[in-house]
Amino acid sequence: MEELTFVLLSLIVLSGGLVFLNFLLKKNEIQEFIKKDCNYRGFTAKDGSFVSLSPFHPNNICYIRAGLAWIGIIFYYFGFQYVGIEFYLTSVYLDAVDGMVARACKLVTEKGEKIDPLYDKATYLPPIIFLFSDLTIVYFFLFFETIGQFVFRKILDYQKRSGAANNFGKIKALFAFSIFPYMFVVQNCEYIPDISQQLMIICTFLSLCSAVFKLIPNKFYADILSILNLLCGVAGIVFISNGKFVSAALFVLLGQVFDVFDGRAAVKHGGTKAGPWLDDIADLASFGFCPAFMIWEIGDNVWLKIIAIIFLFSIIFRLVRFVTIDKERKDYRDYIFFGLPSPAGAAVVMGTCLISKALIIIGVVTILTSLLSIGSYKFIHLGRGIAKQLPRPAMIIGSAALLILLAYLRRIDSQLGIGYFFVFGALSYIVLSEVYRKRLSI
Repeated sequence: MEELTFVLLSLIVLSGGLVFLNFLLKKNEIQEFIKKDCNYRGFTAKDGSFVSLSPFHPNNICYIRAGLAWIGIIFYYFGFQYVGIEFYLTSVYLDAVDGMVARACKLVTEKGEKIDPLYDKATYLPPIIFLFSDLTIVYFFLFFETIGQFVFRKILDYQKRSGAANNFGKIKALFAFSIFPYMFVVQNCEYIPDISQQLMIICTFLSLCSAVFKLIPNKFYADILSILNLLCGVAGIVFISNGKFVSAALFVLLGQVFDVFDGRAAVKHGGTKAGPWLDDIADLASFGFCPAFMIWEIGDNVWLKIIAIIFLFSIIFRLVRFVTIDKERKDYRDYIFFGLPSPAGAAVVMGTCLISKALIIIGVVTILTSLLSIGSYKFIHLGRGIAKQLPRPAMIIGSAALLILLAYLRRIDSQLGIGYFFVFGALSYIVLSEVYRKRLSI
């Protein structure tokens, strides 16, 4: 219990530091002080470039954090675990700091984009190799990390394209950084289940995606993510046909993650003409067919079949209306949905099916969800609306905590727990949407 309390308190203090730093970096005088210090303290290299020696320069923060991480690992190895973890967590904190300073003070450099992911790997790989007894998944992780860093980035240099980390790489780094302190807690607290293997599998998958996506032209990002969402829907249908409802629900949840990113990719990088329709087809498979098929497969009751068909057609109606009508409305904004978004509707329905098999409960929840979906009540987009209003550290820590909770529920094979996770997650979104709808005066 002491180990868990220590890690949690350290994360709270460091997160508070990030929030305070974010506040400071918004002040012009702070920005000017950092830029002047970075420009005055340094020397001119042989190639004519200026090398800053300021400790405030993002590149130097990167070097410092890597050194702190290694000091922490050494302390940990020689038995000073608390000291080692504190150094390591401080290093992870500085990983967020260097990016914040670079963006706020306009100190982003090509060199910084290259060394940041390299020093990330130098930080989280040693403790993973040191602590893991089953190295099979670690070998795969190392392979993808090496290919991404030293092969794919060379190709990008040859093509004169940016080697900055993409979203897959950023999420992978977040979970890879968390494995060391998590295993510290697990090894000292017997009552906390060990899901480090599951976290490593997630990191390995994200490492593969991060490497592959670096070589793909940006305009195809959104379409590929939509295809991944579609594949999650197909996998969900296969699992439901085999009676594995929990696995199906988890694949639909993964599809929701891809759905969030494909929208962001489309806004940031553009897309193809087929993008909106491909997105809708993927949404229909994951958030329409999967929940409807789950209701259909629960029993032979004719009313369940009717309810399943009603839900499916409500999702079809909503998706078609979004592409053909909603986007043409004068009050349309890219952060507004007219009607309950299909991912939230799928989460409510599938969560309810995991919690209860009672016809009356499933029927009432599904009909209400269908009505909300086809209605015109305004909901705020999770990624483009709500997430932008929340502090970034809170989003990162909250997302990590939810994933760990979900992995724990999966490990103990709690269908009921995962069902409540889905339902409360969707209800939390609805509440947040209403709060920010009023705050944005929509």
